[in-house]
Amino acid sequence: MEEQIKYIKKLWKDKKSDEGSLVYPQQKSIAIEIYDILTKGGKICVTLCAPPQWGKTGVSLYLAKKFTTTKNKWFTDYNQVYFCTGMSDTSMVKQTQDRLLPCWKKKVFHRNTFLRVVNHIKLLQKINKDYNILIILDECHIANLENQSMSEKLHELNIFKLDYLKTHNIKFLQISATPSNALVDCMDWGKYHDKIIPPILEGYVSFSGIISENRIREPLNLNDYENCVKFTDDFSIFPENRYHIVRMSIYTPNGGLSPYNIAKEHFRMICKSKGYNLIELNSEISKKTKEGIFLSLNNEPKSHTIIMIKNMLRAGKTLCDKFIGFGHEIVTIGDKSYSSEVQGIPGRLCGWGKKKGLGAPIIYCDENIIKNYILLYSSKFDYNEETLEWRDNRMTKKLEEIAPRKSIPSIFNTHKIQGLSKLDQLNDELNENNGEFVHSSDEEGSEEVYNYD
Repeated sequence: MEEQIKYIKKLWKDKKSDEGSLVYPQQKSIAIEIYDILTKGGKICVTLCAPPQWGKTGVSLYLAKKFTTTKNKWFTDYNQVYFCTGMSDTSMVKQTQDRLLPCWKKKVFHRNTFLRVVNHIKLLQKINKDYNILIILDECHIANLENQSMSEKLHELNIFKLDYLKTHNIKFLQISATPSNALVDCMDWGKYHDKIIPPILEGYVSFSGIISENRIREPLNLNDYENCVKFTDDFSIFPENRYHIVRMSIYTPNGGLSPYNIAKEHFRMICKSKGYNLIELNSEISKKTKEGIFLSLNNEPKSHTIIMIKNMLRAGKTLCDKFIGFGHEIVTIGDKSYSSEVQGIPGRLCGWGKKKGLGAPIIYCDENIIKNYILLYSSKFDYNEETLEWRDNRMTKKLEEIAPRKSIPSIFNTHKIQGLSKLDQLNDELNENNGEFVHSSDEEGSEEVYNYD
């Protein structure tokens, strides 16, 4: 124990001396709060619901430090902390690795490498060391359905029994700006789950701030050549050359060319005539090329440059916005998942230290969706808020006004966890209160209100 504590603290000190502050005060405060909830509070799972680019990796890092350097019964071997995501974007994995201590660089997993987590825990089970484990699920709304591979692999471990989770000190932190069904399912865990919604402090560039600065425009149909011309004509409003990021759909409802390919041909002709540059950023190009494109955002381009994106930037990835001019989010046919809009280009341009005011990026996206996200956040992620309009492919629509919105079962759905059914929880409460059922309710005026601004 002492040797590990010294080791982690030295790594922390070394990284801090090289890079400066590793976590900001609010991130540290939230991490300590989560740690106390998971240990002294007796919770098994916490959901951190924080807006895009708020600094959730910093919370994960400090939480891992607390679990691996605090002398108590929850002291955790640093090899038994797992940083996971349902995304498959390797650039996000590298970004996370760069922010963590060196001892955790090989403990970052996306959905295609998640089997390594399962295999490692199976090994711990064989040698009876399967206790004091921390599993962090970033962007927990992605690839989380009960019939998807991450859920199936995790349930192979046979750990989802309440008694096992409690006696072995297995802890989960799930994180997302749009937690969706992951949060709804965990709310059914009763006293074994809690959610954290940080207040938005000054210095964070929020959706509210972007709206107040009139930096949202109605999206264009970029399958129309004239709209592509209109989009590029406005590049001149910026005093220097900029990158202009366009996220397009590859879905082709009636066959033929995809919206992405149609817009790409339009922009190719326009860029050729105006001397602009066109770059494609997608899962088909090499990892090295992707990283080169992301790094180039730190420097002014030689000419206005359109970066066309497909199958990427759904969440998680941090972008340097120093030389970003316009961002254009996907326009879809029919209903669009609100989570996708929030987590796409609009979400990438929020964050601490992001540009604001004159010269800041301008976003083409659905302002109504962004306003509904602000309402969702203000409601503390109450998906049944009466005035909330929220479309999500992981949530069923409300069948009638008074009916609760239902979610599609996720990894943490209670029917998959032995001992967490409503009847089990009622029996648990009766046992704790000597056979007497105690109905608890908030005292009048006790509710803490979180405002998005």
